[in-house]
Amino acid sequence: MTLYTYDLHFPKRDPGNVVILQRGLPRLEAFSIVFWMRTTDDEESPSGMAIVSYAVRDSDNEILLYLHRYGESRQMRIYIGEDWDDVEVDLCNGIWHHVAVTWSMARGRWALYVDGERLQTSSSRLNLGKSIRTGGCLVVGQDQDSACGGFEPEQGFIGELTGLNIFDHDMESAEVELLSHSCSYTGGNVLMWSQLRPAVRGDVRMLSPSACSSLESINHVLTGNNDYAERAETDYALDGIDSRRFRGAQNINPVSMAKDTLVKDHV
Repeated sequence: MTLYTYDLHFPKRDPGNVVILQRGLPRLEAFSIVFWMRTTDDEESPSGMAIVSYAVRDSDNEILLYLHRYGESRQMRIYIGEDWDDVEVDLCNGIWHHVAVTWSMARGRWALYVDGERLQTSSSRLNLGKSIRTGGCLVVGQDQDSACGGFEPEQGFIGELTGLNIFDHDMESAEVELLSHSCSYTGGNVLMWSQLRPAVRGDVRMLSPSACSSLESINHVLTGNNDYAERAETDYALDGIDSRRFRGAQNINPVSMAKDTLVKDHV
């Protein structure tokens, strides 16, 4: 168990600002993708922005988590194996959110959680009976139109990310809820946040300490202490942190605790 030690800051839309993990993912019959994020709405680009993209040779949207607007509605589009669904949710409001997307090939069931609350689950069946294929390319911050490439500037992510981990099972609600209140974690058994460090490219900046793990720093900022003004001036406005999320964080092991208390609640 450890604490997040850095955040990734994507300062602008640029195809060169990206995280590329060419080793990709193993074959998966289920997954949970969890992370913290903060961004604002970009009125100049209605196309939206990609958070996580996994592409294989004949499927550039094997997995894609994509924020976009539909009229006045803010949505997350979830692609799994080229099937997709939209969930209405506003994550572009300048505060930190904990996000989790879970999926299992059994019945194609899936769920989206924001700040520990399950917003939608299995209104449609995504990639029913089919596994996520291995041998692809995992990208953070850009939408792939081909494996490890085909990036379009208007689809790039702007904002901050931390604690991105991928697990090989679809988490239950209790497990996600615990993760949403913690800045400590047992790293994903498919992908750990620490593994993204060497894959960072372009002007993406690693900021340390992490906003999530630096609870003392956050409390100082929220209460007006000026010791952290220098970091706030580096395009990383800590005054945008949602105190309801981080002040409730504890140094716990949410995965082990959840396994002790889980109640099966998938539909």
